[in-house]
Amino acid sequence: MFRTDERGVITILESIAIIPRLLPLPVKKREEGVPFCVVGVEGEEPAGAGVVGGVMALVENMPSGTAQRPGDIVKSMSGQTIEVLNTDAEGRLILADAIWYTQDRFSPKAMIDLATLTGAVVVALGHEFAGLFSNDDDLAEQIKRSAEFTGEKVWRMPLTDHFDDKINSELADMQNIGKANTGGGSITGAQFIKRFVNGTKWAHIDIAGVKDTSDDLFICSKGVTGFGVHLLYDFLCKI
Repeated sequence: MFRTDERGVITILESIAIIPRLLPLPVKKREEGVPFCVVGVEGEEPAGAGVVGGVMALVENMPSGTAQRPGDIVKSMSGQTIEVLNTDAEGRLILADAIWYTQDRFSPKAMIDLATLTGAVVVALGHEFAGLFSNDDDLAEQIKRSAEFTGEKVWRMPLTDHFDDKINSELADMQNIGKANTGGGSITGAQFIKRFVNGTKWAHIDIAGVKDTSDDLFICSKGVTGFGVHLLYDFLCKI
């Protein structure tokens, strides 16, 4: 059994922790993993892939009198506590619960999540590659082969104790962003998600840099790319 997990923040009104950017960006172009999950699961299931399912965690991100504030400590579905230092790093909170729920409910052989998780992955890889993180070398290699075959490119990124230490908190089990001047924001984001994986084979694909394109590509026209549909369908066909 393979599961794809994604977080979907339906409405984003930045006010408490501002998203830095040059131009306004419609929300429909930010939350691409959930549409992939819908398309992938509703499509034809590859022969021999076993049971394939998708999990979507959907929330609103809007300020109110009960809104999350910088400095809040929240408890995740796993029971681990999280110090919220940046309210714009909210997607990883619900993705973490989706990962935990998937393991607890379905006991899959492997999990693959796709998320527009970090702007930092764009700094690292531009708009040519998605960032691939995994706790299993064989799973990562299978994904890379499918990426090369389909043209939906990925580049494997590290997961190390050095970056894991950067999300330790003095007040909670972890904090939702890396410590100041750490750098490697896409890695600390992936390390955060990894803390909710309980030994299951897992891969995280950060698609923030490849979710849309201003040019016509051989696999799609300009606009929203639907990155991951071809890649993971090919992956499932070959397992």
